[in-house]
Amino acid sequence: MCSDKKRWASFRRLSLMLCILALGGLVLTDRPASAQTCIQQGSKSLVCTANDIQVAFADNIRDTSGNPLSQCLSGETFSFVADFHVTTTATARYDVGLYFATDGDPNRDGARTGVCSANIITPPHIDPASPGLVTLGSADAVNKDGDTCRDVTTEAGWGKPNGKVVTVRVDNVVCQAGTNGFLSLPNCTSWSQNTGDVCSTPSGALPGSPSKCSCDTGFTVPIFVETGSIQVAKDVSPASLPEPGGEFTFTVQIGNTAQFTSLTVDRICDDQHGTIANNTATACATGALGSINSTTCSLPQTIAPQSSYSCTFKANVNSTIPKTVTDVVSVMGHDQNSQPVSGSDSAQVAITNVPPTATVVKSLVDLACADVNYRVRVNNTASAESLSLTVLNDSGFGSITSVHDNVLATTCSVPQTIAASGNYECEFRAHFCGASHTNTVTATLNDNDGSQPINPQSNSLTIDVGAVLQP
Repeated sequence: MCSDKKRWASFRRLSLMLCILALGGLVLTDRPASAQTCIQQGSKSLVCTANDIQVAFADNIRDTSGNPLSQCLSGETFSFVADFHVTTTATARYDVGLYFATDGDPNRDGARTGVCSANIITPPHIDPASPGLVTLGSADAVNKDGDTCRDVTTEAGWGKPNGKVVTVRVDNVVCQAGTNGFLSLPNCTSWSQNTGDVCSTPSGALPGSPSKCSCDTGFTVPIFVETGSIQVAKDVSPASLPEPGGEFTFTVQIGNTAQFTSLTVDRICDDQHGTIANNTATACATGALGSINSTTCSLPQTIAPQSSYSCTFKANVNSTIPKTVTDVVSVMGHDQNSQPVSGSDSAQVAITNVPPTATVVKSLVDLACADVNYRVRVNNTASAESLSLTVLNDSGFGSITSVHDNVLATTCSVPQTIAASGNYECEFRAHFCGASHTNTVTATLNDNDGSQPINPQSNSLTIDVGAVLQP
């Protein structure tokens, strides 16, 4: 029976031979193809319990042309070049492999399985596929065993806290944020002891045994991952109208607060007035107060980073009593990577009370000796609401809503509701003695919320035997 270590060494040699047969020769590169296998190959399970070699951090991030790169769009796939600081705690380790998970690590195992960028450490060399002729590899690469896959030693400085820099191009990475908002790039490192195996390509840089590897599932690269960001502001003019209300103009401002991500507005809905504008198959909910009268809003609208779009709509808010109505607008859309964005804001409108107003007019009907027929008209001069008439009193005869004393007959009665801009008329007959008689009628009225009673008084009317009407 062979030991596990011998079987593992045989497996590494077989993998290398298969790689050579498949390629028809050796190809030296640390720039991986778009889809490479990760550190786990074959059925042999890795435990990766050793921590001899680790990627400490990454800096000097640039695009494949060599330009500085500081952000990516969430969900997009892109390529970049970075200086990875590799460190070791061992005196010497051989045939170092660097594996970076480029698929967002859905398996949550670092770079053990899935789609990875597989790399070896090589001396500095120009990447021929880079428009900017970016230099890859490491100036501190150590060749202890004479093959292509370079080695690390503490003697060469790889054991320092910041280790040594290995410049790697990572292709087709999914832009996905880690816990700190930067690009998540889980990785694994592998190595072997000096077994005599020849390593020439990333496929040969397999762990010397199931434990000779280290994985970091939380590793991030300082590339900020941005998604669309929206801010909605709503205003209204005028802020209030007297009862019974009327038409208001609402302004909706939609801001793109992202630094470099554009967004497209697809739908604007209002909880009180329903659909403002819609470019989707999803309908807005019906407004609680009805629909709008008109709008300048049109969709779709694409908003550049740090820019905004503004539009208005007009709608009615009516009420016969004072009240405040809160109006919420909601905006839905997507960023340039088709990620959904949404925002909302509210505005308040007020329907204010209109103080009641009224007049009383008294006129002579006819003269029947000392029994006089009077007509009384109470006018509601307010156009906003009805008034409640509760009292009609005459300065000479007292209440004119019932027969008593010198009030001989009456058609007047209370209470009475007088519509806005309407009136109430009635007549009464009263008896007096003497050559003349002067009197006025006073009314008491309330509006519909009873907050401001009023007492308008009629003109003064003098009756004498000549039936002369004096203003």
